[in-house]
Amino acid sequence: NATICNGIGAAIDGTLEGGSRTEGLAEEALTYTNEGSNVEISSEAINAAEEARKKIISGEIAVPATYEDVTK
Repeated sequence: NATICNGIGAAIDGTLEGGSRTEGLAEEALTYTNEGSNVEISSEAINAAEEARKKIISGEIAVPATYEDVTK
């Protein structure tokens, strides 16, 4: 949803550029949740996920872009 909203917003304000675009955690196009789940998640696990999210956004953790990157 965030990617679509970002694209529509860019079209409305005249800044939309053609081509493909990749969005992720920093653009809030990807997130995690346990909303609606019956599974309890500890605060420690949630804090660890949030720390990892921040490190991915900052570039401290590099996420592989392709399967080949994962298998290196």
